[in-house]
Amino acid sequence: MTALTLCEHTRQLPESVALAGKSTDETVRYLPETEYLRRFARYRHTDVLLARKYGMSFDEFVRNMVTRTS
Repeated sequence: MTALTLCEHTRQLPESVALAGKSTDETVRYLPETEYLRRFARYRHTDVLLARKYGMSFDEFVRNMVTRTS
């Protein structure tokens, strides 16, 4: 197994309130997953707002080539 060197700030990350009790390994697995879910929620929210604004789903928007007809 390869050993990694982490800066002090990164080593202290699992000790933060939100990650208390998690090992470094659990933290390394947890952070990218939560970032992915945060971004997915933001994109989904944008999709809902644009669907409401244009009165069509993203698939309909692409199918109708809305951006090419302008």
